[in-house]
Amino acid sequence: MSHRISATLVGLASLLSLAASPSFATNGYLSHGVSTAQKGTAGAGAALGGDILSLSTNPATLIQANNGWELSASLFTPSRDYGLTDNQGADSGNELFAIPQMAVSKRIDDNSRWAFSIIANGGMNTEYKGGAAIGGLPPTVGTFGAGTTGVDLAQVFMGLTYAKHFAAHNVSAGITGFMAYQTFSATGLANLANFSVAPTKVTNNGTDSASGFGLRAGVQYQPSPLISLGLSYQPKVEMGKFEDYAGLFAKQGSFDIPATWVVGAAFNIADGGQLMLDVQHIEYSAVASVGNPMSPLFTQCNPSDQNGCLGGAGGAGFGWNDMTVYKLGYQWSADHVNTWRVGYSKTEQPIDSSEVLFAILTPAVIEEHFTAGFGHKIDSNSHFDISVMYAPENSLSGANSLDQSQSQAITVKMSQFEVAASYSMGF
Repeated sequence: MSHRISATLVGLASLLSLAASPSFATNGYLSHGVSTAQKGTAGAGAALGGDILSLSTNPATLIQANNGWELSASLFTPSRDYGLTDNQGADSGNELFAIPQMAVSKRIDDNSRWAFSIIANGGMNTEYKGGAAIGGLPPTVGTFGAGTTGVDLAQVFMGLTYAKHFAAHNVSAGITGFMAYQTFSATGLANLANFSVAPTKVTNNGTDSASGFGLRAGVQYQPSPLISLGLSYQPKVEMGKFEDYAGLFAKQGSFDIPATWVVGAAFNIADGGQLMLDVQHIEYSAVASVGNPMSPLFTQCNPSDQNGCLGGAGGAGFGWNDMTVYKLGYQWSADHVNTWRVGYSKTEQPIDSSEVLFAILTPAVIEEHFTAGFGHKIDSNSHFDISVMYAPENSLSGANSLDQSQSQAITVKMSQFEVAASYSMGF
């Protein structure tokens, strides 16, 4: 790849990552769905394609997409706050995020297609201007006693996808090669510097970036006209390090993207209806900076043993467990012009109560999503989709690890709302 092309791709990813800073895109920090159509069915659709951006769930479904391009944008509104037993909590600012995406697809021959896509993969954001999670400090000095406190992470994938249909076996297969680009910043964590292997690289170092390359592969099988099955897998993506935050994340600033897999089934029902069931698994625990518990900070962080310190080889992390998400979606179209969608997903939030202190920064406690959507075929060459998502409030409570009296408890809460729309046009 030429230097000019590479620089252009990085510039595009940087632009979208700055524009699309999703604040906990619902399943941990990954989106509950990418394409507007699949957002309307709670992210279900690994066995059923149709629009180009569905390739983000299963590259094999690209084979059902038409020649053309698709533009998508969503407005995401999360509510995050934390409280303490002495009422010195705070609400997070930044409650509206715009998330753009795009893709273009072209038929190679009757049985194969390619596509280029730029997709907002996930992210997280918090900004607390008050509160006090360190016992004895007034709430005016900030959550961790060092002013406005929060983090901001954004991830973007730029990918090339190839899909091929094997008609004799009713099987389609697809693979996406992508460049992942992510940005990160943190503020208000200066009082954690004494627990770090690199005290000057914990907080308030502006926005840093990192990139890496990954693959996603998938298959789709239709054993009968009434049933379709899908499977997709994405291995862990080894990312470059956030060097400006080498004293915050484990392994000197490492923040890899977790492996994910999804299996799905779709059933054609009378009167133009389709029922979809997906199971998605996200391996957060295998990423040290995300999955490591914070307990090493108190047991393996001292002048003679810095392994458990922030930024250390076994450094304290957010303590997230793996997530398994169950998604149920239904769509129907009686006239082949208008399509209606509904969906529901259920999971168990990934954070144990013992990790609630760092969950102030990353309150990814959402467990349910209720969704609805509508699609309209404008003419033979263009299509419009819209979806809405509501994630009801969920909370997590636990003891404050920084309270020496062990009497103070922290409760973090979150709820979400999103509206997404997309427009596609063939060529």
